[in-house]
Amino acid sequence: MDRIPISFDYKGQQYKGQLQEVAGAAAKVWHLMINNYYRGCLMIVNDDWVFHSNSGELEDIAERFGEQVMLWYE
Repeated sequence: MDRIPISFDYKGQQYKGQLQEVAGAAAKVWHLMINNYYRGCLMIVNDDWVFHSNSGELEDIAERFGEQVMLWYE
C-alpha cells in the first residue's frame, strides 16, 4: 500500500501530509491524511479526479491531488 507524501497551499495555509492508497480499491482510492488526521478521500471516477471530505474543504483541488498521484507512479 503506497503512501504518497504531499505538500500544498490552500487558501493561504500550508499543509503537509500523505495520500494513502486504500487496499482493495483497485488503486483508485486514496485517503488524505494530515497530522495523522483523516481529511478526505481522493478517487478516480469515470476518468475524473474527485475529492470528498466531511467538511467540504479541499474539494476544489482534486485535480492537483490527482497530478501528485500520477507523478508518484511515473
